[in-house]
Amino acid sequence: MQTSQEDPLKRTCIARDQYSCWYDHVLFPAIAAAVRDPNILQYIPKNLNISQTNSRVRQEGISTERLSDMNAEFGILGQGRRSTSLSYVLQNRHLEAIWEGVRTRAATYPLFAGIKLYLGAKNLKLVYMNADIRQTIRAWRSQWQIAVDQVFLDPSDTYVDIGRQYTPRIGSVAEANVLMWQRCRLKQLWRQRQVWSSQYNAMYPFVRSSLEDIATSESRSVPLRLIEYPRFTLRDTIDMTIQPADKSREVGEGLIYSQFYNLVKIPFDAAKQYPFQNRQLEKMALDPSYVADYERSTRGSHANQASLSLAYRLSKLRVRASLVQYDEGSVSVPFS
Repeated sequence: MQTSQEDPLKRTCIARDQYSCWYDHVLFPAIAAAVRDPNILQYIPKNLNISQTNSRVRQEGISTERLSDMNAEFGILGQGRRSTSLSYVLQNRHLEAIWEGVRTRAATYPLFAGIKLYLGAKNLKLVYMNADIRQTIRAWRSQWQIAVDQVFLDPSDTYVDIGRQYTPRIGSVAEANVLMWQRCRLKQLWRQRQVWSSQYNAMYPFVRSSLEDIATSESRSVPLRLIEYPRFTLRDTIDMTIQPADKSREVGEGLIYSQFYNLVKIPFDAAKQYPFQNRQLEKMALDPSYVADYERSTRGSHANQASLSLAYRLSKLRVRASLVQYDEGSVSVPFS
């Protein structure tokens, strides 16, 4: 859900007490009014309190489980999640009536003014990836026309993320290698983009006056936002995002942002977990007696040393398992 609040942090999320109002007075009443079938409604929690207690069922079982001393030996970190994300499938014949009911009920609450239905799809690289961009677009459009009714879309809030991936050609070099974005090269690209953007917008009279109002008085350059993402395990490589101003020609023509990132799914990025990224790992380098005194003298939760050690070991094992030669033998590369 997206609301029209000014605070960007609140546009796609609401506080817990506000969510109670949303679920109990807007969402579920709209579902109940549209579906009107007890065979379906019996599966859906009637209020937020019921849904929260249902999501914590896993904790009931965990509280009675006996801690196993074999966890570390088998690489099991903790006992699993304490709560479960609940999801329910509703047939598409109900969706239009549900959405109309949601909009009608939300109109009585200023908090939910300007509500929009959010639709997103991620991790589609393997679905549409092709050496020919035209084939990629054809495959995507074919699926898009089947899955999406454009009557419900706002063109100004609909975006498609297109990416190009660079990898070494098979057999192009004697030994395996990985292409990474180098910090100095991306800095050079950033400077080139600043020059190009300034010239490109100067040819667009409609936005030139608006950009001059927000450009700095010294450089008079088109404002571009640069975001860098340093790598925890690699010194000279970074990821980078370039975002043009809202009133720029780029945005007006559909270029919302440009992103350059190192696609290293294995071994570094697995389910958005990166090795050695846990800030608590630094405690492993401290004297155990000091850590014990520190935890006794301060409030709050503290990371368990045994769990930290196991998490660190699992990160190393994950990296080592992935660093293999690409041949029939698949011989592991030592990592320590």
